[in-house]
Order: sequence, then structure tokens, then C-alpha cells
Amino acid sequence: MKKLLLFSIVLSLGLFLNTNAQVSIGGKPFSFTNNKLSLEVQKIILPKVDLQALLAEDEIESHYKDIPYRFGIPIDVNLNLQNSGTWENLANGDRIWRLNITSKNALSLNINYDNFYMPEGGKLYIYSADKNSVIGAFTNTNNKTDGKFATGIIPSSSCYLEYYEPASVINQGIINISKVIHGYRDVFSKNKGFGSSGSCNNNVNCPEGNDWQTEKRAVAMILTSDNSRICTGSMINNVRQDGTQYFLTANHCLGGETTWIFMFNYESPSCTSADGPTTQTVQGATLKANNSPSDFALLEITEAIPPSYNVHYAGWSSIDIAADSVVGIHHPAGDVKKITFDYGTVSSSNWSSGVANSHWTIANWEDGTTEGGSSGSPLFNRDHRIIGQLHGGGASCSSLVDDNYGKFAFSWSTDPTNSKQLKFWLDPDNTGETTLNGKDFNIAANNVDAAMKTIESPTGSSCETSVTPIIYFKNNGANALTSVTVNYQYDNTSVQTVNWTGNLAYFAAAQLTLPNQTLAIGNHTLKVYVSSPNGSTDENLSNDTLTSSFSIILGGKVTLTLTTDGYPDETIWDLKDSLNTIIASGGPMTGASTAHTIDWCLSNGCYKLTIYDSYGDGMGGGFGSAAGSYTISRNGVQIASGIGNFTDSTSSSFCINNVGIDENEINTINIYPNPTSGQFNIDLNSNKPFTVCVFNSFGALVIEKLINGNGTIDLSNQPNGIYYIRATSENAIYQSKVVLNK
Repeated sequence: MKKLLLFSIVLSLGLFLNTNAQVSIGGKPFSFTNNKLSLEVQKIILPKVDLQALLAEDEIESHYKDIPYRFGIPIDVNLNLQNSGTWENLANGDRIWRLNITSKNALSLNINYDNFYMPEGGKLYIYSADKNSVIGAFTNTNNKTDGKFATGIIPSSSCYLEYYEPASVINQGIINISKVIHGYRDVFSKNKGFGSSGSCNNNVNCPEGNDWQTEKRAVAMILTSDNSRICTGSMINNVRQDGTQYFLTANHCLGGETTWIFMFNYESPSCTSADGPTTQTVQGATLKANNSPSDFALLEITEAIPPSYNVHYAGWSSIDIAADSVVGIHHPAGDVKKITFDYGTVSSSNWSSGVANSHWTIANWEDGTTEGGSSGSPLFNRDHRIIGQLHGGGASCSSLVDDNYGKFAFSWSTDPTNSKQLKFWLDPDNTGETTLNGKDFNIAANNVDAAMKTIESPTGSSCETSVTPIIYFKNNGANALTSVTVNYQYDNTSVQTVNWTGNLAYFAAAQLTLPNQTLAIGNHTLKVYVSSPNGSTDENLSNDTLTSSFSIILGGKVTLTLTTDGYPDETIWDLKDSLNTIIASGGPMTGASTAHTIDWCLSNGCYKLTIYDSYGDGMGGGFGSAAGSYTISRNGVQIASGIGNFTDSTSSSFCINNVGIDENEINTINIYPNPTSGQFNIDLNSNKPFTVCVFNSFGALVIEKLINGNGTIDLSNQPNGIYYIRATSENAIYQSKVVLNK
């Protein structure tokens, strides 16, 4: 979307419904049944929201389906158990903490947490001031490894948080609220929760949807963008068919995935429009891959989806052949699930991406349409396989023409980068499969089946010789998993074991941290496998083992902090070594005005970071959005930085450790005087132009100068110390060092 058309716009879409949110254990808050608690509870009143400004932005957005409907605005806060709320001690030593949050004229409130931890026995509830809407209890089963959390909609301008903490875990609970979403549009009442989409749409449970009752169970509505908007997406199967909770949606829906809420089975129970269940939700996801040309995003849902949700994992086709009829299943305008039909052949196009053959275009829907809220929804061919996800278009009930879906075939492997393709994740063993049917994982195939899920670390390259593996295993058996032996070995050495005990329900996963191990510099493998589940024989050995390859290198950890402007999807970056080879890359970025931290483990040497902007106006902000920026640091010391005011690209060079000096090449540069008191001469013994970079001992670039054969460098304004010289031409790299002693 072009910047000149928009105000400050948060990517993704909006609408939601009054609902319980994510997996909880139910029950009632302690205060509902205990009248001895004080009526005095601290009240936080949030800043006033500029409704007219929001509606003006919404009016602009309403013309573009790929920037769908917004229902709320996030308000930044910093509220926690230490600086807010009211504590009360109970007679048995337990404690209750309560906090009232009010946002004047809000039609709903929902909450994001940047640090959340429930100890054993701890319970958190959120309820409206009139106590008619209650969600929770949230317990230690809702804890995430990254500490992020979110709770769903309370249809009120005032809500209470109530945390019960047993005496045995005093001071162990963590509740840090980072954002409260003020809902300013009336989309949560019973009259608005369903039937709000166009009248030409078909409920998925009408006769038209009879042949699609399996695939509909893959489709979910998602609360995105600081939980102030929604998209649609679908669960998707992978070639291993191991039940990995992959979820396909649109790239333009991204932002704040760790706190997304996914709602399954929100549909009218019959063809007649009626409200559907809103309680079948899970929370949190990690981004696996995304790319803007075909507007796809693949995530993995982090909270285990209960088998009772009866979720289906949809099949797919990566074959680039135009389908002769297609079906879309989606949540237009946040409505109950709908189904839409095109009986004609789709056509290949570039739509708005500018990249050829990146989209399937629907010329005309024959039955139904899509709307804001449908973004990211799956497009199925006649074989009931996904061939794309909705990007945008102009179709509506008044004009059924022109909708555009990012091609699954284009997203499959057009970009060779793992984080920008589907193939690496959906066909991890590179089997070459081009089609896959959907599958249900709601009923276990075996009674006793422990399975390895993932090796989170170590992977890739590390600068540390000491590794502490983090692994996940899961229960694929019908019987609860109460014990398992975890076996692991490095580089085919002796096998070590750890015995785990607990209680894992079917399809639930557990994290385990293995003992620390010190390894030599070089390449390594870690093999992990599970055995003896519940002290018996595993009935399925095919999913017991995983192997991770990684390396420990002589180098250093370097951190890039990249803060986006209001248009993060225009920003990509790459890191090149001294041979101009790309060794790392990222983007398009997500999250407007968001600071992203990227860590690299780099060998001794010199590198160049380049940040690109696809629109050609840098990260300059505009229309209320702050300008972007970036810094590069090593061990907490900044060695390079840049601001967002550039056009197509901006670059910074830096070196680490001994800046890649090869002592055999030092004499190829004639430097004098050395040591120097400030200015020195450099003779490259060549008539070619060289770019000469001078770095301090931290690796920060202090001088960059073009020299033809020979010239002078002035370090008079630098502090005393050792400086490293790197001179590069088209086919030569010369290196040396100089001592400054003023």
C-alpha cells in the first residue's frame, strides 16, 4: 500500500467478539464468593482516546481490503504486581491481588502482557465491572517460554484483574501489562457478533458447504496487531504428518504473533444466521516464514490445541497450475464462518506485488464474496487442497469481481531462504512431494507414543563453547505420558540420559533443558531420542529421534537493533562478509515502529550491513509514524549506527575481534610512520583505486576513504590505541594495523 494514500496504519485487520479467550480452567474469582475482601481496589484510568482521528483513519482504510477493519487501539501501559493494584492477605497465608482498569467510552477491553508467569496453584481472572463477563482462570499451563501472553475481550469500559497466589509460591507470580486495547467500535454485542458481513455470504453450514465440512475445521479467526484487529487463516499439514501446529495466513496480518489469539469453530450451527461458540481459542505463535511478493506467513501455534476442538490440518498443492474452480472459507467482517465459490478458472497475475506469477486472481465470484476480516483465508482447489491465501482485492456483495490470493506455488520455494519459503517447513525432509492431503490428529493412533517435537538449541553457529540444549517432546499417545527417558549424544560419543516425569495429555508438549556441555571449536551434531514412555514400549518408533547440526566458531556475538518506521513490510536487510557473500538476511520486517533485535555469531573479520527500502524512501516515517533507525553493537559497545533518512538503501561496515588481519598480508601495505602521532601515509603499491577502512579496537568504522595507489590518513581526532586498516578493490583485499600514540 502506497504511503501517500494512508495515515499511520498498523498492518493487519480487525473485528472481534465477546468471548472467553485461550485455554483456561474456568471457575470463579475468589472475590465472587468471599465478602470479607475490601471494596477498595486501585483504579487505573487510561488516557482519553481521540475517536474522531481514529475514525478518519478508518475511513481511508475502508477502501482497501488488504488493510482491513480495526476495532480497537492499543494504549501503552506499565502495570504490574509491584507498582499497581491492591494486595490482601488471607487467613491461611494466601494472597489476592486486584486491579481495576477503566478506559472511558470503551466498548471493550483486552490486555497484552510482556512478562507473564503463573506459579503452581496461581490463578488469574479478568472480569467486567458488572461481573457478567469472566475469563480465566489462567494458570501455569498458560506459561510461555518467552513470557508473552494476552487475554481476550471483555465487553465493557471497565475490567478487573484478580490474581490468587498460594502461600507456598509467594512472590513467584509475574503479571506485567504492556498494552490495554480500547475497543471503540460496536462489534461485540450479540447483534453485531454475527450477521455483520454482506448479505450475499453463505454460512459454512448451509447446504452449499456440505462438501467442505472437513476443511472448514482448519479455518480460524485470529486476533492480530496488538490484538486490535483480526485476520483469517488455516491449520496446514506437513509431509511428516506429525501434527506440528503450522498455521498459514497473510504476511500483511503480521505483528505481535507471540500474543495472537486463534479462535476455532466460530460458526453458526445451521444455515440460519445465529451466533456461534467463541470459547475454542488458543494463544501465541512463533513466525517460521513469510514473504511479501505472495503475501504469505507461516506460523507455529505455541499453545497446544485441545483435541476437543476437532481441528483439521488442511492439505495443499505446490503445483503451479490454474484451478478450474475454487472455494474460499473465511470470516468476513469478523462474522461467523462463511464459504464462497468461483466456478471459473483462476488466472495467474502479479496483482499489487509487481512480481510476475505471484498471485491467483479471481475474476468473478459466483456465490458469496470476501470482506475485511477475510485476509489470510485459504483458497482451496477442487481436490480440497490449499493453493493460496487471500491478499486483497475489490470484491464485495455489490460487485463480486477481483479478489487476489498469494500463490502457494510461488511461496513454496521461489525464494531459497528458509525464512521466506514454505517448502523448508512443510517438507523438512526434502521428499519432493508436491501435493498433500489434509489430516486429523484429534484421535491418537496409539495408546503409548512419546515423540520428539523439536531441538530449539543448539542450532546454527555459536560463539560459545558451552552449550545448554533446549528440547521439546510431546505425547502422541492416547494415554497420558507420565514418564519418559530422554537420550542424547554429541558427535556419536557415549549416550547420556535424563529421566522426565510429569503428566502430558494427548498432543501436549513439554520443554526440557539438558545439562550443560563444553565442546571444541568446530562442527558438531546433537542426536536426541526418547524411549521407555511410561516405563513401557513405545508403539511408534518413527517419531522418536531428532538430530541438530551446529558449529562453534572463533569469533564474537554482534547484535543488530533495527527499529522500523510505520511501513515495516518495505524493509529488508542483508549482511555480507569481506568477499561480498551474503551470510545473513531478514525481512520484510513486521511491526510498525518496533525494535527488532537480531544476534549474529561472526568469525573474526569485516562485514557490511545493508538495509533496503522497497518503496525508495527509507525508514523516514511519515504521516505520524516515527522514523526508523539501527545500531550494531558488540559486548554492549555500539560500533555502528544509522538513521532512517535514506532512499533505496543505507550501509554500515564494521569488523570484530582482530578485524580479520592475516599476518601474512600485513607487509603488503606500506604504512609510515607507524606508530604515528596522527597523520600517516599508506602506499598500496598499485595504481588501482582502493576503498580504505580504518576500524578502532572495538571494530567501529572511524574512517572510510577512496585512495588511488597511495594517500594519507589522519587519526588526529581519535584516541590513542591500535587501529586496523582494510583496503579493498575489485579483486584484492589488503590488511594491516597502525598504532596511534599522540
